[in-house]
Amino acid sequence: MQYENPEIPEGINTSKDHPLKELVWLVVGLILVSLLVMAVLAFMARLLVPLVPFSYEQEIAAVFVDRLDDADGPVAQYLQALADELSLSLDLPAGMSVQMHYMDDDPVNAYATLGGHIVVFRGLLEAMPSENALAMVVAHEIAHIKHRDPIEALGRGVLLGVVWSVVTGTSGSDTGGRVLGETGLLTLLSFSRAQERAADQEAIRAVEKRYGHIAGAGALFERLEKEQPGSDSPVLEFFSSHPRSQDRSADIERLAGASGWWTEGEVTPLPGFVGALSGPTEPD
Repeated sequence: MQYENPEIPEGINTSKDHPLKELVWLVVGLILVSLLVMAVLAFMARLLVPLVPFSYEQEIAAVFVDRLDDADGPVAQYLQALADELSLSLDLPAGMSVQMHYMDDDPVNAYATLGGHIVVFRGLLEAMPSENALAMVVAHEIAHIKHRDPIEALGRGVLLGVVWSVVTGTSGSDTGGRVLGETGLLTLLSFSRAQERAADQEAIRAVEKRYGHIAGAGALFERLEKEQPGSDSPVLEFFSSHPRSQDRSADIERLAGASGWWTEGEVTPLPGFVGALSGPTEPD
């Protein structure tokens, strides 16, 4: 004979692990939903970038631009003058400008960040064999700004925050400051291979317009091809933060051939005050 327990209502699960199972499924569900939302936002980021006014991007940059340790003097002025000339060749959109910053520090690096700001380190200038090679690097970073790569690379948080500030009329600097303060992402921007290739193509066109040929522009690429993987090379240090396909030089040569550009010509030496950092320039 079976007896019903009058203290336990019918239909109630008495298993001790029932609440735990519900919690596990809830966590798994939240993770899956979060991943789906992140994937959708990542896809939408590229579509939303053109909706963000460059002026708002400049407001975001104002939050951290004062932290850039500029070195006053002829080097910084020279970099700005070079960037201004290359910007004309790159046909930047109306309202977009580039501000160069010189960092008197050892890293062999240069990077483009929000609001049209480009930072060049002394270590990179020391590795430059000519102005033509430096112009290629600077033009490459300007092209990233033209294509709005920094704002896209910074991530969904800032991008959506700025779009929201545009819609609501709140300050872009306030929104950007909160996100930047939380993430700490000031310089760690990573661009895709497609973005790097597009920047290369824009840069080599600007170099050809300025000098009438592309001689010397690919000097860093040639050095990179000669370096052994794992070697303690300043060139490899630079390219470690600028990922590129192995056929990058070939892409530029094909573009030069299709465009009918001169691949030989007089290479412009670096000014004396810059050459003093890098030593004698190398012949093309």
